[in-house]
Amino acid sequence: MPLYVGFAQRTGGPILELACGTGRLMRPLLELGERVVGIDSSGEMLAIARRSLDADGLLATAALHEADVRTLALDERFPLAIFGLDSFGLLGTPADQVAALVRIREHLVPGGLLILDIANGNRRGGEAPDELQLQYAGRDLATGHARSKWTARSTDLAEQLDHFTYFYDEVGDDGVVRRSTATLDLRYFGRFELELLLGQAGLGIDSLYGDYALTPFGSESDRLIAVAYRPAGK
Repeated sequence: MPLYVGFAQRTGGPILELACGTGRLMRPLLELGERVVGIDSSGEMLAIARRSLDADGLLATAALHEADVRTLALDERFPLAIFGLDSFGLLGTPADQVAALVRIREHLVPGGLLILDIANGNRRGGEAPDELQLQYAGRDLATGHARSKWTARSTDLAEQLDHFTYFYDEVGDDGVVRRSTATLDLRYFGRFELELLLGQAGLGIDSLYGDYALTPFGSESDRLIAVAYRPAGK
């Protein structure tokens, strides 16, 4: 994740990661030698992160908290916060989004940066409202079982909401296909909507990028990556 590593090298730590999940984004930051505080509302995901980071000797400089970003209250301030990989879209209403951004602002030092990484919602609307994609097909290295992952998306354009259903199939030794499913709803955002939310939360905007190479944001950008900051005096 060169984008996040680059900003971590620019600001130094400690670093706050929101919706850290199983620790995938946190790992390269810890490998830099920075202290990272991860927040997630799922205790199960945090347990996976703890086991994985501990196995690789990275847990000593990580702190993992089960918490709601909308009511976050830590006794620490950070020069850098990261809300990565569309996780901001898990907040379904403007009230929730602003509440979360206010709490993040309060956890930044003056001038501290927030990296908010989401898909560019300005490009939405041209695709089919329903879609089914095969995302993975292969074999489990441990068991040799055939495995696949399908993703079904249904989009509500009026609500700017994607409904995802994930299908995980595994063929056992007996030839029986066993399926598990998971669902996820994600909001998507346009540029000016995001700028308004950041402004309502008292955050300034340093720059907007359209991809992980930090190309300036434009009409053809796939990503909407905002670099926001806590102004002095707020």
